[in-house]
Amino acid sequence: MVALYSVVLLAGLVAVAGWLVAGTLAANLDSRVTDPAVRFGSRGRDVANALLGFGLGGMSSSYAGWAVVPTVVAA
Repeated sequence: MVALYSVVLLAGLVAVAGWLVAGTLAANLDSRVTDPAVRFGSRGRDVANALLGFGLGGMSSSYAGWAVVPTVVAA
């Protein structure tokens, strides 16, 4: 399970970092083509943040003394 959480966490980090870089470039270049808010909308931002949150929650529950299933469900 740790490998799954690690992969999801890495995907979330890349997605959020890519979102920030693309948004910054779009704002500086006044380009709506590369703006992730226009291209993917709020649903895309929510997916990127959900990947990051699920990966962080899963890694946290893997190394904590709690039961894994309730913690993952809560994440």
